[in-house]
Amino acid sequence: MKKTDWLREKEILKKEKHKLVIEKEILNDQLNASQKQVHALEQSQQVLKNEKAGLTHENTKLKTEKTELTEKIKALATERDKLIASHQEKSDLDLHNRRLASANEDLKRQNRKLEEENIALKERVDGLKEQLSKPQKPQ
Repeated sequence: MKKTDWLREKEILKKEKHKLVIEKEILNDQLNASQKQVHALEQSQQVLKNEKAGLTHENTKLKTEKTELTEKIKALATERDKLIASHQEKSDLDLHNRRLASANEDLKRQNRKLEEENIALKERVDGLKEQLSKPQKPQ
């Protein structure tokens, strides 16, 4: 091989080496960027895992609260039904009491009427006794 060929080849190899060095730098930059992305993704993944754990905990609390509220609603519904029944019973008793009061007033009126009739009858009896006790004139 001649010196000129060798120099030419050396020059070609230098250029190729230079290209390879540049390519290596580009690839290193890309690798660094990819590693940063991986790191950022890992951090994001950890944040999401933490958020998921928090949301799962919150979901569990909400389910428990929902169960408790459902039980309270059932208890309140039962209490409401009892109050409605009690109110109906009270209304029925009030109506019954009004009827009894009305019947009582009717009985009082009848009693007064009978007392008046009794007084009138006593007066009549007294009058008849008086008439009977007077000597009667012969006819």
